[in-house]
Amino acid sequence: MENQPPQGSFQPGPASNLSAIVLTAAITALVVASSMYFIMRDDSDTGDLDDATPTPSASVSSAPSNSPVSTISTVAWKTYVNTQYGFEVKHPTHWEVLDDSIPAQVKLALRDKKYSGNIEWPGLDIVTGTPGDYQGTQGDFKGALASKIFPEPINEARESPIRIYFDLNGKRIYASCIVYNTNETLALCNQILSTFRFTK
Repeated sequence: MENQPPQGSFQPGPASNLSAIVLTAAITALVVASSMYFIMRDDSDTGDLDDATPTPSASVSSAPSNSPVSTISTVAWKTYVNTQYGFEVKHPTHWEVLDDSIPAQVKLALRDKKYSGNIEWPGLDIVTGTPGDYQGTQGDFKGALASKIFPEPINEARESPIRIYFDLNGKRIYASCIVYNTNETLALCNQILSTFRFTK
């Protein structure tokens, strides 16, 4: 008598093996597709960055974030380097750098060249000082926002500068963005400021 499986037991044949393989492949494809959908949805569900408003921090971080809200490509920008006082900053080619730095203090003004010669102009000022120093040129920074970036966007008419301060490499950085109601200038101020660094 031949060995035969007991009655009522299932013996897979070639057709059922093929069905199991197809079913496994379909389930795997469904799992992969679902995972990709959720990953892609999470990446695209960050909202419109131009509408984001950074939350001010209560204290100044010694390693501030270097990410402006609006991101502008700096690939074609010029790099201004001051080897004497050890810093550099990138800026758009149509902007100029006015450097009044002294050994103990960086003093930079950056603005669109079309405002050259004007007394008042939209642009960015960067000055260094010591933490807690709000006297002299930093006197205007009392009550300024402790942040590495200027809050974007501006929604109201604004003629006065937006002022922030933060610590970088043990030095206090005071920055003013004079915007005159243009979010484009504010975005440029943030992107320029994000490139500022000490080289020594």
